[in-house]
Amino acid sequence: MINLKCNVKELDDENMDLIQASAILENISNDPGVTANEFLAELINSGALADMEADASMIRRLTLAAVSIETMMTLEVQNDEFGEPTVH
Repeated sequence: MINLKCNVKELDDENMDLIQASAILENISNDPGVTANEFLAELINSGALADMEADASMIRRLTLAAVSIETMMTLEVQNDEFGEPTVH
């Protein structure tokens, strides 16, 4: 897994959430349009929650990170000015 540190705890935490959510999304598909149900099922089935403190806050943070990633991917598909599509 990528280890990005900028020594600002909030940014480091958010980056880690995005990286973890991205890995879960990649297990489902590299195409935009992953549903919340698909993401939560993969989150549970992947064992990712067993590797971390699986409290409601962590689940919420990973879900919000996944929504952010999916939103960016969907907007990019609509505005196909970037050439190559972004993958999770």
